[in-house]
Amino acid sequence: MLRPGTDTLSARFPHRGQTGLTGFTRLRAGWCKRGFCATIIGNLGDRYREILEIDGTKIRKNRELVRPLLESILDQVGTPQAARVESAIRSGSVTADEFRGAFKKTTTPFVSIRLDAASGTSTGA
Repeated sequence: MLRPGTDTLSARFPHRGQTGLTGFTRLRAGWCKRGFCATIIGNLGDRYREILEIDGTKIRKNRELVRPLLESILDQVGTPQAARVESAIRSGSVTADEFRGAFKKTTTPFVSIRLDAASGTSTGA
């Protein structure tokens, strides 16, 4: 997946400059935001879908639109969400007892060390 501003699209697209010479443009991630998508969609038409890859960011932004499409495979691609569990318990469609033993509460001890700026020594905090 391309990362905005860092990765470059591997395909190169020919263009003609004012000199009439044909050159190549390498597109960086985020190029759709700068208006190139409309041009490419117009040029490719139905073939535009051939160059598309799943975009997790767009899926998250359009979650409610995508959810009905994924409903049949939700058990493979979904994760329980705390807000939905609480809502289901409040509505009565599930009970809190059905979740007993499903989660394990753990505590992890840790030690932190702080550098005392005045003396330059470290102390346990």
